[in-house]
Amino acid sequence: MRQWLAALCLAVIASPAGAEFLDTPPLRGSDFIPDAPRYVRWDGFYFGAHAGYSSATANFSGGVADLVANILRNTTVQNEFQPSNWVNLPAQATTQPSYGAFIGYNFQFDNAVVGFEGNYNRTNMTMTSGDTVARVVTTSDGYSNDVTVSGTARVNITDYGTLRLRGGWASDAGFMPYAFVGAALARASLTRSASVFIVGTDANPGCAGPPNTCLPPYVFSQSQADTKNNQFAYGWSVGGGIDWALTPNFFLRGEAEYISFPNFFGTSMSIATARAGGGVKF
Repeated sequence: MRQWLAALCLAVIASPAGAEFLDTPPLRGSDFIPDAPRYVRWDGFYFGAHAGYSSATANFSGGVADLVANILRNTTVQNEFQPSNWVNLPAQATTQPSYGAFIGYNFQFDNAVVGFEGNYNRTNMTMTSGDTVARVVTTSDGYSNDVTVSGTARVNITDYGTLRLRGGWASDAGFMPYAFVGAALARASLTRSASVFIVGTDANPGCAGPPNTCLPPYVFSQSQADTKNNQFAYGWSVGGGIDWALTPNFFLRGEAEYISFPNFFGTSMSIATARAGGGVKF
């Protein structure tokens, strides 16, 4: 049996096919050439439209302090007890629909995508707050002062936008998750009002003699208002989302965004938005 196997091997090696096999260089690799990457191209200009819901919060805590301080300027009550700091308007929130558009440009490096985007939103969000504080204080001039301080504030945001720096990752399946940071600008109107009412009497409870032995009573009442129409608020934004390419030129979008406006005439505001949209890229 062994003689027959040896003879068969010699016959194969001696054949043309066997000689070609012996002339083949050792296998050092593979002739397989992988396909080119198939991730979706996101580079270039794009634009689109979106709609969603925005939740805004306004912190009015110090919103009327300057008005009260101006009403009570150069008074003993303000110098000694600072009623301008008594009123603390509570924060208010509202949720309203918003809609708008976006335009941008992407640069792509393999799967990595970076770009710039401008984003505009139209809405109508109004928040109103008020507070009243009453205290009796005795000042160094001998008066017992029954002081009532009231304040109200109302802010209305009509539209806002952001200028973003985006970074994303293009997947083979056509999805591109992304995150962004940017500067924000809003157009808003703010109306504030404050009033102070004081009744002052002699702080000495035993004062019941002739008028010239008691401090004369007094009544003080004054109001002040301030309105800022169509003013700009400046802030910053941060958020993220995902773009989904349905075709080489059309995509859908879903994202969440948070915007902060730290100081709008003494009032701080923030806007949180969830939105969906679609766009065209070139």
